[in-house]
Amino acid sequence: PETAYRATVFLRNRGTTAMRVSLSVPEELRPWLEARPSSCYVQAAAAGGAVSSDSTGRGAGGGSAGAEAAGVFRVTLQLRPTAELLTSAACRRFFPDDPADLPSSRAACRARLAPPGVVGSMRKAGSFCELRAPLTVRAAGQTLAVRFRLAAALCMRGLLLQPPRLDMGNVPVGRAQNASVALTNLSALPVRFGPGARLPRDVRFAAGSGMGLLLAGETLPSHLVFAPSAAEAVSGSVQLRTSAGEWHSIAVSGQGVRPLVKLSAARLCLPATSPGETVEAAVAVTSCSGVSVDVQVVGAG
Repeated sequence: PETAYRATVFLRNRGTTAMRVSLSVPEELRPWLEARPSSCYVQAAAAGGAVSSDSTGRGAGGGSAGAEAAGVFRVTLQLRPTAELLTSAACRRFFPDDPADLPSSRAACRARLAPPGVVGSMRKAGSFCELRAPLTVRAAGQTLAVRFRLAAALCMRGLLLQPPRLDMGNVPVGRAQNASVALTNLSALPVRFGPGARLPRDVRFAAGSGMGLLLAGETLPSHLVFAPSAAEAVSGSVQLRTSAGEWHSIAVSGQGVRPLVKLSAARLCLPATSPGETVEAAVAVTSCSGVSVDVQVVGAG
């Protein structure tokens, strides 16, 4: 989904009369960049209060959201970058570096990342490119226009999950098997992540895993636990959702199996015994399969 980024520009009138001011954006960038409002009135600095207006020139009356103080007006710039912005031939001139250098695939971006957490070196790795948009402010009665530049770093976003599939193998019922997934942030911005939809049966995140914050280029492990409750095959996908509104999934499969034998107790607690006395305790071993099983008791001491 598209994300809107906003910046504020303050227009100041140093004259003694109100001025009609317009802020223009390059036509090629208008599908992604806009000024709100694009035209307004800025009251004189000596006036009692700033009066704003919309693009039609009608006054909004008494202090609007754009009016800060006498002679000052606030304009909001909104940028909604998409993949089409990077591939548009008409917008190529607004990128000092060729946007084609920005990796189009997550795998390519992962391979070209600099050491994790070093944002400055990510520029050299080509993980983001800079947009430089020239903007112009024109005022009625003023011969020279005011020009400035909007700079923005456009980067890849999303998570890279490795491996893309986890096979937990055969796990006895009542036991647990752990596996790790490496999460890599492909963006030049921090990304928060957390569990998405419902997890597959008998699969859960280990304590402290499944949610957190990934810095730019950082890789963190996330641990999954498979604890089968029945001798059945389990398969499904584990989904993660990021603060950018993206969904990522990893396929998980495993097989619950019945153990060959079952013990009546996993732990024996013997009472206090005097030296020279003997205390006995019994453990029942039950076969859970239809075949004969040789059982050997191995103990220490």
